[in-house]
Amino acid sequence: MTAASNSLNIVPRVCMIQDGARRHYIVPLALQNAKILEMVYADWYVRKGSFANFIGKIVHFFDQKSGRKMLDRRRGDLEDQMIRTNLPLAIRLRLAKKRFRTAEDYFQWVSCQQSDWMIKEGFGQSNAVYGFVRNVNPGLLEHCRTSGMTVISDQIIAPARIEHEEYELQQARWPGWEKHVPSDTQKLVESIEEETWRNSDHIVCGSEYVKSGLIECGVESAKVSVVPYAPSGADLPLIERKLRTGPVVIGFTGSICLRKGAPYFFKVAQRFNPEKVKFVMVGGSPIHPDVLHREKGNVEIVGSVPRSEIASWLAKFQIFFFPSTCEGCAGSVLEAMDTGLPIVSTENSGTIVRDGVEGFIHAYDDIDGFAKSIEKLVSDVNLRETMGLASRKRIEEFDNEWYANTLNALISKQLNS
Repeated sequence: MTAASNSLNIVPRVCMIQDGARRHYIVPLALQNAKILEMVYADWYVRKGSFANFIGKIVHFFDQKSGRKMLDRRRGDLEDQMIRTNLPLAIRLRLAKKRFRTAEDYFQWVSCQQSDWMIKEGFGQSNAVYGFVRNVNPGLLEHCRTSGMTVISDQIIAPARIEHEEYELQQARWPGWEKHVPSDTQKLVESIEEETWRNSDHIVCGSEYVKSGLIECGVESAKVSVVPYAPSGADLPLIERKLRTGPVVIGFTGSICLRKGAPYFFKVAQRFNPEKVKFVMVGGSPIHPDVLHREKGNVEIVGSVPRSEIASWLAKFQIFFFPSTCEGCAGSVLEAMDTGLPIVSTENSGTIVRDGVEGFIHAYDDIDGFAKSIEKLVSDVNLRETMGLASRKRIEEFDNEWYANTLNALISKQLNS
């Protein structure tokens, strides 16, 4: 018998531990498309005609924002029968939130409760489990490994220590902008991450920026693979923008906060004549309202909008500006690229944008560099079109099919190694 005939070819059957609607369910969708998805655990998910859908509509009647968030917890191209939910648990977890001193304490307790439920329910024919670092319970991963399953963890953002260092730097630079988070909560997040890494066979992350942070925190390079996410929305149309008249619109979507580089966005906007260049930020903000009003200058703050409206806002923009200080692989940038927008961003955003090709990359506090790059794009409509088309082409290299095939290959390799 040859060595080749002795080798195994184990086909993955993956249990996905889904945190909320993270990445709009792009990971379980990719696993489904690769035909390796066994099941998805999600405490709250809205199937058509379900009791969760009924509750969501009632909440929406009294509180449109909260109801919309509840009803958005679904994805039409994800097969309903794959999803395992626990409505009583979801309601109990939500009602218990006010009992906890910090969000970190609450989410740790939530992950423990969900872990108990999943272990009790079981994992079917799964031979691998996939979950998001910080959200999946490390004890659950340990249980799965002990049971013989391969564990893949997804590091959705730079490690907590790296993120906290940036957070403290921005707090020092912009005092009074946001409420300061106690350092003891940070230690809790760091310990959860470290335990998750130990209980993982392999770690996936969305960018080289995150991988370098993991290595800096002691994770072996061979244990980490960089897999940029596919755009989390449905395929967005390529928008024709070349013939537009009036002010050039510079846009941003996401939380308007220190981590996303809001102060740098405001500073750059101050360099431009608002009659010729319009800056727009779409998203909620934890920045103190008085500070936001004082510092935003000529930037239009739209506020939070339903996910279903993001595409229409991206269609209004002509340049996408995202000066984030710390990310994983920013979904906002991917969606902007999908519509054919040139991008001005940072290495810390975990972007797949290449400097000088799909846009321009600068250090997040390089105000002069940002202003010069945006001025180039504002003054040259052909450059905007060329870089925008390059963005769209770049995204097509990392589409849903690529993402599904890449995850399939990675998980298969881990199972068969």
